[in-house]
Amino acid sequence: MSLSKAMLWSVGQSAVRFAVGFIGVKVTAVYLGPAGMALVGQFNNFLSMCTLMTVGGVQTGLAKMTAQAAPDDDARHTVIWSTAARLALILGGGSAVLIALASYWLSEHLLLNRAYWPIFLFGALVLFAGTANGVASGILNGMRRMHALALGVMISSILSLLLSVPLVYFFNVWGGMISAGLLVFLTAAISICFFYKEIGHGFRYFRAGYDSGVGRELLRFYPMVLANALSSQCTLIAVRYLISHQLGADAAGIWQASIKVSDMYTAVIVSALSLYLMPHLSSIKDDIAFRREVFAVSLKVATATALIAGVIFLTRDLVILIVFTRQFDAMRGLFQYQLIGDILMVACWPMRMGLTVRLKVRQYLAIETLNAVVFIFGTYLLLENIGIAGAPLAYAIGYFLSLGCLIALYFAQKANGSTSPHHS
Repeated sequence: MSLSKAMLWSVGQSAVRFAVGFIGVKVTAVYLGPAGMALVGQFNNFLSMCTLMTVGGVQTGLAKMTAQAAPDDDARHTVIWSTAARLALILGGGSAVLIALASYWLSEHLLLNRAYWPIFLFGALVLFAGTANGVASGILNGMRRMHALALGVMISSILSLLLSVPLVYFFNVWGGMISAGLLVFLTAAISICFFYKEIGHGFRYFRAGYDSGVGRELLRFYPMVLANALSSQCTLIAVRYLISHQLGADAAGIWQASIKVSDMYTAVIVSALSLYLMPHLSSIKDDIAFRREVFAVSLKVATATALIAGVIFLTRDLVILIVFTRQFDAMRGLFQYQLIGDILMVACWPMRMGLTVRLKVRQYLAIETLNAVVFIFGTYLLLENIGIAGAPLAYAIGYFLSLGCLIALYFAQKANGSTSPHHS
């Protein structure tokens, strides 16, 4: 599938997600306020982090290995998919047990209130659904069934909204956190249905045993996935914790609102990249063509993001009025740094994906570590000097440095004449 077709599917998917997200954010802002939004965001990031750390490597590996196998090679698919499903089940089950055992501690330290411990038991169950969704989505991505992935997201988003609005209205913060988990369950159920529909008698592919060779290949993706989880979700949790302790829960909610704005508009481009890049880059064997494609995609998506960010910046007062409430007026001063960081983040995305495809583990870990360290420690230092604006400024600085390092890395590989994984 070409980038243009992937973008069309992504635009449709993201249009639905944008509309659903707008209504969901508005409801959350009205009924929970800044402090409640911060709590829901903290739990949501925790769920995303655990799911990514548990099944992210399997999902990424599945997409790449399935894309590289011949479309009609049922024997190879059976070995890959059976091994991936068993590995995901083992990792998901073990992680769920750990979350359940640590529910009191997690509630006290992440949500700053032990009364929320039952929500982490619910989160442990959600992890099983996230694991199933990761396996089904990875296979559909590798088989290039982009329409199925996009339709699945659309349907699950709409159904989730229908459930989340009354949950937030009647149960406030509890309802907001429960709705985050319900979205995972709905997405998993729909992904499995589309897998069965698209593949045809798909469950027969899971009857083989565990292949140690395939298992080792899948596990090779985990260092990069763990780094991504720590750099993205865990970093957001840490930054929100810092803001809450230094400036209060309302300030953390104001910052969370700016993150929501970023999520809504970058979803269009990031979703297209997720649908398109992994199977596409995996099919490119020539090093020069690979590097050229990565840079071309980075330039295109950065330009598109800059145009959208410019419009949002010029209409920021209207965005606050329509999407949120007057309680969130303080977020006006966060837009400039947040939007610059978004442009840099999206520009980095294809280059980071290129490192993942070529299994450049050390380089990928270095980039993700740099970004996380700058974001967290930059926020810690800047909060004391410029207040809440320090968080989006640290975010922009982190991705500026990451982009510079990625460009230098790709040019260094060009000078060495290879981007082969054997040189990682």
